[in-house]
Amino acid sequence: YNCYNVYNNDNNNQLNTDNDAYGDLCDNCYNVYNNNQLNTDNDAFGDLCDNCYNVYNNNQLNTDNDAFGDLCDNCYNVYNNDQLNTDNDAYGDLCDNCKYIANNNQLNTDND
Repeated sequence: YNCYNVYNNDNNNQLNTDNDAYGDLCDNCYNVYNNNQLNTDNDAFGDLCDNCYNVYNNNQLNTDNDAFGDLCDNCYNVYNNDQLNTDNDAYGDLCDNCKYIANNNQLNTDND
């Protein structure tokens, strides 16, 4: 059995989509080969298919559909796979109102 710790009568064929050592019912990343089952943040998704592998996020919400889930995306509502952040504040360049000066509060008193 490729899921020795999971009982399921419907898994008689031992489906294993990614052909690693773990059947789909117990594989934390059933469509990506990952024999080590590494799961750094201990959510339900293995690191290789987790959109925030260092942040617990079982819902995998990704508003902008880039490679990063909302909880670890520095610009969660603007597609930005490069996550470029010139000033190293909490906001990526594409949604930072002042990309050359760190300003985590995004305060804009002169409304420019």
